[in-house]
Amino acid sequence: RNLNSARRSFILLGLLLAVGLFQFGLFDSVQGGRGLERRWESWEGNFNSIAASKGLSMDIWQDVPEKIPIMHTFYEAVPGGCCGMSQHGHEQLLEAWKNAWESLGWKTKVLNEEDAERHPEFWTIQERLKALDVNEYNRRCYWRWLAMASQAGGGGWMSDYDAIPLSLTAQVGQELSKDGSFKSYGMTVPCLIHASREEWDRVIHLMVEQLHKKEKGVISDMNSLRDLHYWVKGINLFDDVVRRWPYTINDEGVMVIDCKQANHFKAAHLSHFGTGESFKAGHYPKLEGVLPSGVDNIPK
Repeated sequence: RNLNSARRSFILLGLLLAVGLFQFGLFDSVQGGRGLERRWESWEGNFNSIAASKGLSMDIWQDVPEKIPIMHTFYEAVPGGCCGMSQHGHEQLLEAWKNAWESLGWKTKVLNEEDAERHPEFWTIQERLKALDVNEYNRRCYWRWLAMASQAGGGGWMSDYDAIPLSLTAQVGQELSKDGSFKSYGMTVPCLIHASREEWDRVIHLMVEQLHKKEKGVISDMNSLRDLHYWVKGINLFDDVVRRWPYTINDEGVMVIDCKQANHFKAAHLSHFGTGESFKAGHYPKLEGVLPSGVDNIPK
């Protein structure tokens, strides 16, 4: 079952490749982009038939006999764009994220600023972030913690929308969610977290309280979590997320899926940095008709 789960996820990697190349500027923005949009539509339309040709059943809800867990993510568009990607690119990535998690039995929910504003201290924290000159993107990264601390159902799972599941099926997630302690599966990179509502609230308050102590460097929720885990109890970190595109080169010099990584890790975080490093290392699958234009401008 775990092997099939990993194989389902890597079918979705084919869809994510399109977004990845678009996101990091690895092809001509006009001709390559138009061709990529056509391929995206084709891949998305044929997704179920591809899965069927691999002998994979996409109906895995029967594996989760109790309440189906929800994987949350957060997205609120940054005025003027963000992170080397257009709003359309972000929306495509969100759709791929949704398909990936739902293919492994999860329900999905995209949170936004409105959800964060439900937190009674949203505006106080927002003013503090502004006073510290935290940029629009990184303010949104803190908002997602407030959104999770305000969920009526009581916290739960959250991932970045560039993180896709490998062995983390809904059934596995349901079992892990019985423990409401704070757990970050990407170590101090908050790309895959589970916690109770109380724990989400506790950690975001601790983050904000220690911001005034930070004298240099970029203020971000990732740096806040890193600083916090050194001196606060109850910040449980696990190295269960692969940080690169999980491919390898076999003895014949052919790029193949690294099944050992796929079965070992709960998810793959296809971040800006990880995508750039995978491309430089030659572990980034090629798309026919899309010519890379170099890696000099890959976001760090």
